[in-house]
Amino acid sequence: MKIAITGITGFIGRSLAQKLSKQGHDVSGLIHSPGKAAFLPEGIKKVYGDILNKNVLKETFESCDLIYHCAAVVNGGKKEMMLVNVRGTEAVCGVARDMHIHKMIYLSSIAVISGNDGPYPLTEALPYAAYNDYGISKIESEKVARNSMKGGLDISIIRPSAVYGRDEPHVLSGIMKLSRLGILPLAGKGLVQWQLIHIDDLTDFLISIINNDHAYNNIFNVSSGETIEMINLYRLIMTFTHKGRIIRIPLWPLKLMAGVADIPFSIQGKRPFMNKVKFFERHHTYDTAKARDLLGLKTSITLQQGLAQIYGPAPARP
Repeated sequence: MKIAITGITGFIGRSLAQKLSKQGHDVSGLIHSPGKAAFLPEGIKKVYGDILNKNVLKETFESCDLIYHCAAVVNGGKKEMMLVNVRGTEAVCGVARDMHIHKMIYLSSIAVISGNDGPYPLTEALPYAAYNDYGISKIESEKVARNSMKGGLDISIIRPSAVYGRDEPHVLSGIMKLSRLGILPLAGKGLVQWQLIHIDDLTDFLISIINNDHAYNNIFNVSSGETIEMINLYRLIMTFTHKGRIIRIPLWPLKLMAGVADIPFSIQGKRPFMNKVKFFERHHTYDTAKARDLLGLKTSITLQQGLAQIYGPAPARP
């Protein structure tokens, strides 16, 4: 199959490209940062350029049967995220429609509903609610994808939870760096529950649904079935780093500072800083029954196993 990937040099896109290429698929990829292209497998068609450039997109998507739209800015300014995440999705969907490409798997994010205060686990049916600018940009991006479904493009919208693995740049990398420095700040009591998903479980799943008709024109939460409290996640990481001391930070001073910082925004009915504090109070658990029942989602890599891949095995207990 001829498959195109936007964001092919990113954490998820790169893993997808490696597996698809190994399976014999003809893969092309849109590359924004040429320096990262060296990590891609041989034989992949590399197209360099901007996601907003329709000619670049047309070259990337030439003769392809399926698009994985993975390109996104996660850590950036609001303007950049809206430009790449939202307008980029508009461009990808528009070019796909013009080229009569009928299938797309769009990597959204669980961040589009993570601003809800429950009920937990969070389901796909909950209203949009984000706690940061990234989540807001992904909400708008997802709306673009949903509108494109109505225009005849078959899209599977996948909302992964936090994705981790070797060389992962976002989720656990910051915690790991702090642990190596000897500190692990913990807001509140650390009883907030988390679900993550290993990169291999996610990309295996994304490849498995290519020809599953149930996947398209639908939205799915994707996460592992393993739930862990934040304090226990810290403790588990410390068994691998052999460093780190948990430093508890009460939530009340954070709420006080957030309340003061939100005063200029209150006229608009917004509470951006308080929403960020609430991040440490909300559970990050997701209902994946829909993906398991309709698409056969299976996750096999535990946190213990996934961290061992990054750090090496934890020492045996005496």
